[in-house]
Amino acid sequence: AGNRQLNLGKWCDTQRQTKKQGKLTADRIERLEKINFKWAPYVTVDWSVYLDALTKYKEAHENKDPPPQYQHEIDDGSKIKLGAWCMNQRKAKKKKTLNAERVAALDRIGFAWVRAKAPGWEEHFEALKVYKQFNDNKDPASDYIVQLRIGKTPRLGHWCEAQRRLRRNGKLSRVRFEQLDEIGFGWESVAPSPTKRKRGGKGAKDDDSDVVVVEVAAEPVPAKTSARAAKVARRDADDADSEAAVV
Repeated sequence: AGNRQLNLGKWCDTQRQTKKQGKLTADRIERLEKINFKWAPYVTVDWSVYLDALTKYKEAHENKDPPPQYQHEIDDGSKIKLGAWCMNQRKAKKKKTLNAERVAALDRIGFAWVRAKAPGWEEHFEALKVYKQFNDNKDPASDYIVQLRIGKTPRLGHWCEAQRRLRRNGKLSRVRFEQLDEIGFGWESVAPSPTKRKRGGKGAKDDDSDVVVVEVAAEPVPAKTSARAAKVARRDADDADSEAAVV
């Protein structure tokens, strides 16, 4: 007997159609759902739909491009992976497989062909110093976001929690531990803000609506260096970069 070929795509469409007609048995429905079978057929979204979604996103976000994980809801209610699509356009252009017409269309809306580098440890640290200066030396809530003058938006509260987690795990370098300790950084976690999260300008008190004031203990918790932390402290200050630069 020769090799048999299965038209798997056609078979999948048949299962969907049979279920829609109420003719697919409960046993087969259950078996398909156990393997995460999608009852809605895969639909290819046109390139122009992505371009339109990107245009709308940029108009609503100060001409910024979406992050890689961003999904955008389109007119039919479904979601498209707009962030991943943007990454694919950059890769295609780099490989010279993106045609000139599409390159021009993206250029017209100010698409960035090189992703902006995420704020690093020092940028977060400087933002934290400014926040503490204008908020009675308190640390930001874990969900606090601050807008930097250079146009980047770090998740400052999330970054602070990352530093605490690194220290608990003995992965925060001595240099960075001392920098944070010197400005009165609290080593215990800070709860999210009880009010709606706000996007702060420069942390200045002349605009209280942009400042999230966090109620925490007046005195920071004393820091203790564990044996593991002492060992890690001898490493270069960049050892913890992979997590310490969390945005």
